[in-house]
Amino acid sequence: KFRGTTAPIVGEASKGVDEAIEAFRAQRPINFLHAQITASVQSEVLRLIQGKLNSHKFERLIKWYFEQVGASEVHIPAQNEPDKEGDADVVATFEAMRTIYYVQVKHHRGTESTGATQWALDQVKGYSDQKKEAADDGYLRVGWVVTSAESVSQEARKLAQDGSVLLVTGPDLAEMILEAGIENLAHAL
Repeated sequence: KFRGTTAPIVGEASKGVDEAIEAFRAQRPINFLHAQITASVQSEVLRLIQGKLNSHKFERLIKWYFEQVGASEVHIPAQNEPDKEGDADVVATFEAMRTIYYVQVKHHRGTESTGATQWALDQVKGYSDQKKEAADDGYLRVGWVVTSAESVSQEARKLAQDGSVLLVTGPDLAEMILEAGIENLAHAL
């Protein structure tokens, strides 16, 4: 430490300062270790999700995720609900925030087609709208489409944004899982 004066920053300290400045300019976290671990493991997590899970287990993974992040109640609704419009594969309620998430889950690889994304968006939007109309309970209802695909088209992103539905891709989901922590994951599937 050189209080009250200036001194050259050299050696290891210089490298750390340069990395922090580079991270700031690239709008990346300055916490290097956390960011680097997440970035290096993220693609492997996604590869395992795509290769080791089927659609049913992928739904259970999403259910587990919402449990991990503190949902009060999470369930996978019956596929044969009477008079149902649209569809949601997972429903997560956060009582403290008076918010319910309706999630359409798609276990895919590669780039999600705009048509498949449009169908999923329509399904979750229809389900959410029907539930909103049926209940006057003050809850905010949020639609999500979660895909294990590596990416979606720009057109699909625009459709999601226009429909006020959050679109979560495989890389996003892998990072979310890592952030939530993987303890208890063995019990989810």
